[in-house]
Amino acid sequence: MGSGCSNQDGQYDEVAEKTGEKILISPEKEKIQIPLVEKGYPPPKPPHNKKHEYFDLLECREADNIARKIKAEDVKTIDELAYLLTDDLVKDLYKVRAIFSWLGNQMIFGRNYDTGVDPESPLGYMKRMHKGKVSYSTFFTLICRAANIPCVIIPGLTKGLTYEPGDKPHASWRNMWNAVHVAGSWRLVFPLWAYRVLIGQNTFKNKGAQSDNDKMIAVNTFNEYYFLTEPSELAFRCLPDDEKWQLLAIPFTKEKFLTVPYLRPMFFESKLKIISTFECVLKAEDGKCKIVLKSATGTGLLYSYDLLPLTAKGPTEKFNNFVGVFHEGPKATFKIRFPKSGVYKFDIVGGPTSKINRWICSFKITCDKPLKSCQPYPSRSRQGFGPCIETYRTGFTKPSVETGLIIVKSNIEHKISFTIGKKLDYQILLLHNNMPQSMLSKHVWYSPLNNNLTVTVSVPHNGEYALRIYVKDKTDTDFRNVCNYLLHTEDPNKTKKKWEDLEEKHIRHDLRQQTSSAKDPRELQTAIDKFNHKLMNDHGDLTEANFRLAYLKNQTDLRDAIKVRKPELLKHAVRSAKQSAFAEKLQNLIRQAQSVLADIESLQRFAHYIDLRRPAISELQSYANPPPVVIDVVRATYMLLGEPPEHLNTWENLQNLLRKKNDESLVFRIDMFDFVDIGEETIENVADLLSLYNEETAMAASVGVGAIYTWAKNVCEQWDAESQLQLSETETPRNFGIITGRTYSNWSINTPSRTK
Repeated sequence: MGSGCSNQDGQYDEVAEKTGEKILISPEKEKIQIPLVEKGYPPPKPPHNKKHEYFDLLECREADNIARKIKAEDVKTIDELAYLLTDDLVKDLYKVRAIFSWLGNQMIFGRNYDTGVDPESPLGYMKRMHKGKVSYSTFFTLICRAANIPCVIIPGLTKGLTYEPGDKPHASWRNMWNAVHVAGSWRLVFPLWAYRVLIGQNTFKNKGAQSDNDKMIAVNTFNEYYFLTEPSELAFRCLPDDEKWQLLAIPFTKEKFLTVPYLRPMFFESKLKIISTFECVLKAEDGKCKIVLKSATGTGLLYSYDLLPLTAKGPTEKFNNFVGVFHEGPKATFKIRFPKSGVYKFDIVGGPTSKINRWICSFKITCDKPLKSCQPYPSRSRQGFGPCIETYRTGFTKPSVETGLIIVKSNIEHKISFTIGKKLDYQILLLHNNMPQSMLSKHVWYSPLNNNLTVTVSVPHNGEYALRIYVKDKTDTDFRNVCNYLLHTEDPNKTKKKWEDLEEKHIRHDLRQQTSSAKDPRELQTAIDKFNHKLMNDHGDLTEANFRLAYLKNQTDLRDAIKVRKPELLKHAVRSAKQSAFAEKLQNLIRQAQSVLADIESLQRFAHYIDLRRPAISELQSYANPPPVVIDVVRATYMLLGEPPEHLNTWENLQNLLRKKNDESLVFRIDMFDFVDIGEETIENVADLLSLYNEETAMAASVGVGAIYTWAKNVCEQWDAESQLQLSETETPRNFGIITGRTYSNWSINTPSRTK
């Protein structure tokens, strides 16, 4: 274990033999007595500068290297140890660093000691520490004073790992730490907390729920935070018996010490502030509580948390889904809902990335009255709600909505946009507590254009939704969540009515009736809209109505798509239905839609095999007196395309049709062809015309004639193959496919790009 280790609450390498929280407090009665302060020391007063102004860890490499080379068993006295550690160092700051580093590198609780070891040797003191007869603070003081470094022992009350917010002082709070005079001022050092930490205790588990198997053991660590700690930070967890050794201009009173929030080192290292109620015990109002953290760095953190009841016995239920984190610039607001009354512990952890999760602070929250109709948040993730550090790190900038909560209206589109700094793949989800995500997929879509991403969402009814944005770039193996929003269709602070008037009762009755009997989704939607307009409480009626509406919409979308036979509509309807909760019930419609889609795609694929480039069309147009095969094949083709017979009587009329361009051109019309408007009589007439010739005759007349002959012939053959197909109800018109028939390797078609 090197002295450069600075992991906050544990990078461990040796397990102690003892267990229990007393390992992390100094011995109650030490076997040696030394004065807390020696005569001639400078009086205690606040330091004149901050740690970052006088201390640089890189400049302490020499001191750390010296400390690592010295073995306790090779040194006979404390004076010799102090000399070896400090003689080659000039500044007192570096000397103290060498002493601190050496002591932190000793495996005091992880070694065996000989019975004849000299008690006044460094190894002898370590043996006495192992037996609980000497404290880290005393041993550190002895070495510092031997090196002529002013060092004071500070006894007092401390809030350790076993502390819970709101606790009253008791014997386990008693502890000792140090002050050293270096760099022109008194500086604070807490050796015990720097070198030892408890594990085996879930710090996010309440005491009442702790079992006998949850014994705590102390292990070695090396925590830089407790070396030269700022007095203004240590004061939140350490209260000296002599207030002057707080080294503060305005010392904490005992009352203040007991009421301030429980702040861990990560809180200060992240430059956080609490801008809500600044107390460790909070009281929920009407079943809600709010805690607001603000980062001085402007970037914020990714947070996680645990909300646990303190009164429970045995395994404890977490209420984390009732906590929402809302980002707004450097602020993070924790909005807590309480479904039950009681006393809770709320722990906040976090870090700059999802891989770092360090303890930040803790609170005790009392709730006398739970929130009425309390629902969990529809989504929970470390990204919280609103643009966060992960959003900007991914390359998202200039968000059109910078807050995590968006008030929207049902069935009204709301847009959220970002500027994007790199190419990404996207996945956007809309979530609701009582509706499957698949039912909501049609209510959210996105448009990436140039360097912008626009997300459009239209929630189907009143309530609370989570919008989650996922991205994936070339380095990602899967999509990752980068930003979320909470969508609410009404002001969550607005007080709801406790009773319904006669009109509202009629509206609720109508909603129930439509839910049970409506066949048309528009009728049910009307009833839902009336219900939403009045902002009435759900009571399960609105949830059930929306579930029924989702089924009717999926059913209607499938039927409409089958009827109009548009590929994009068919694909969307099939995809939505298969992802919905009604896939099994809609399986017949899904199969029919898939069959229609397959037939249309077959037609489109076949159209792309024929050679109808501009020269082929020009060749057909150029005939003054074409042979009968040309006239009949062109006439048959336009008959299939739906041209009235009177437009096909003369070659001149056929030439006029061949000259048409764009969406009236022969190429475009063949590519867009569908059976839906073709009758049996037309097919029979076309088949009669084509029966006079064969493929070789048509190809001999012209490549273009051969191409459209093959196409028309296959259309007629496919009709014959499918003409006996019987379809159920009125779910779909006839759906006919087309077989590709014979193709030619040198045939191709260049069709203009278009949007269908």
